[in-house]
Amino acid sequence: MNWSDRIPGGLLRWSTVLSVPGGLIVLTACLLAWYPVLIPKAMVPLLAGMPAAVFLAGLLLAWFFHRSRMIFAILLIGLSYAALWSLPDNATHPIRPLLGILLPINLATLLAIKERGVFTPKGLWVLGTILLQAVALFITVHSGSDAMAEGLIPPFIDKRWTAWTALPSTTVVAFGGALGFVLVRFSITRQSVEHGFFWTLVAVFLALHVRHLQDSVLYFLASGVILGVALLQNSYAMAYHDELTGLAGRRAFNDTLLRLGSDYVIAMIDIDHFKRFNDTYGHAVGDQVLRMVASHIALVSGGGQAFRYGGEEFAVVFPGKELAATGPHLDALRATIEGARFTLRGRWRPRKKPRTSNAPRFPRKEVSVTVSIGAAVPADRRVNPAQVVVAADRALYRAKKAGRNRLKY
Repeated sequence: MNWSDRIPGGLLRWSTVLSVPGGLIVLTACLLAWYPVLIPKAMVPLLAGMPAAVFLAGLLLAWFFHRSRMIFAILLIGLSYAALWSLPDNATHPIRPLLGILLPINLATLLAIKERGVFTPKGLWVLGTILLQAVALFITVHSGSDAMAEGLIPPFIDKRWTAWTALPSTTVVAFGGALGFVLVRFSITRQSVEHGFFWTLVAVFLALHVRHLQDSVLYFLASGVILGVALLQNSYAMAYHDELTGLAGRRAFNDTLLRLGSDYVIAMIDIDHFKRFNDTYGHAVGDQVLRMVASHIALVSGGGQAFRYGGEEFAVVFPGKELAATGPHLDALRATIEGARFTLRGRWRPRKKPRTSNAPRFPRKEVSVTVSIGAAVPADRRVNPAQVVVAADRALYRAKKAGRNRLKY
């Protein structure tokens, strides 16, 4: 039996998502640290300056994409690297365990807050806190009293549990708690930011754990690359995925059209009477309806790829399919959405489920949501996919004109 057959599919997929690309970047840094002969000789003199260049590039990217949490995270790690590099006795200096307490706490806190911008009141407060910590750390490590610095990091657990590292147990606990927090968030959100922060914490811990300065440089460099990749992944997701429904967005749809061959089906889907529904019950309920419909469209059978086209309109692309083969799948999707019941939240309905079964019951109003679907295929090889979209839109219009809640070609 293959070893992968013994691992549940969901766990294997989750582990793969967690490991790529951050885990591969950390693994590369480990290989270079263990086998420095792999580093080209021409790059060795430039190695110390590479993290600073990566941090600067990351700051510029984060500024361009307006990602304040990334700006603060890169600033934290960059200042830590500068502090460590500036000390001649950095291999044994108490700054390592001090950074080992401050960095994981700060990174976990950054992940817990929302994007607020840098020059907003909350953004300035975060920036001021980071700079205040940097000043306090500078005073502590340059005071000439190692005892004062070491007094800030008392033993937390039995040293036998942390004998594998020279870092104090307080640092190990701080990193362990931060990694656990980030891992839980990633298991819920599957977002690139959580992924980047998780592997950044791993890389920074290794940078503080090792004693050879060149190895620390490699791990700090890896942390900067990881945050840069996470920033690009996050920006890609924002551009190509719809935040409200979780489906691929209009730009992803346009890119898919460019890659289609000669045989394909494009279906346009529109929620019936959505404007009236939105005006009656409000935009918050309208958003819930969009999410509900999108969740069904995402599960369309027959090899269809689902997209949010815009507003209350969705699109499904069937590459390599014929119209007759996709009709049953589209009609089954239409029937599934029609059969689903959407429960409106009443004014007196509690937002949380009552703990007791004898809690007062309030009347619930259920509404039915239906969709109209128009589908089209290219008439010949010379037809542009954009023209097929127009044809599918016309079929959608015919479906609505015929009474809605139906499929037309």
